[in-house]
Amino acid sequence: MTPEQAEEFRYNILDLTKVWPHKDFPLRKFGKIVLNENPKNYFAEVEQVAFSPSHLVPGIEPSADPVLQGRLFSYPDTHRHRLGVNYQQLPVNKPIVPVANFHRDGPANYDNQGFRPNYPSTISPLQYKQRPYEAKRLKHEQWLGYANLDLSEVTDCEFCFSVTVRLVSNRSLAVDFEQPRALWQKVFSDTDREHYVSNVSGHIKGVKNKAILERQCKAHHWCPS
Repeated sequence: MTPEQAEEFRYNILDLTKVWPHKDFPLRKFGKIVLNENPKNYFAEVEQVAFSPSHLVPGIEPSADPVLQGRLFSYPDTHRHRLGVNYQQLPVNKPIVPVANFHRDGPANYDNQGFRPNYPSTISPLQYKQRPYEAKRLKHEQWLGYANLDLSEVTDCEFCFSVTVRLVSNRSLAVDFEQPRALWQKVFSDTDREHYVSNVSGHIKGVKNKAILERQCKAHHWCPS
């Protein structure tokens, strides 16, 4: 999808509940991953792996997807909690070619980089150079304001609150039901539909709040008349 198409697309392209129709935007192969070796030590080479969407090569930048934006920060925090602050120095996570940086000390440090100074050199200070494509970056979102959703009218609700959400599109909410309807009518088999109903009803059967049960039933048209 081109940036111009994204501006005019009927769905918010950053909405994780939507699927880009493959007939309009077919999947394209752009690379291949080859697995040519099995782990020799499962804990060292699998359990200690620290993948993160914030680990990007130059030339690739994250989108404004709100879930992705949150994970850019939450994944490294998780790794620091799970593996330690120097998790990127573990053999399975460190770069094949050594990288000169200013990371020093801390718990479980494996490489202090010898006598290299832990500050930018005053002889050749680090400088930021604007990349040529940054000035041409297109604006993908338009700020439309806030909408207040007040749930205080719901009675006997322990978790009622007022929430503020950001609006980035003025498209009709009717499109939100197009893909779920197609999934139910055209993709699901009778068995899939039975499984869905069983799963939803099984999960909400323990809900004790009557207002929540009624809202859930009405949303699925399950409430008795």
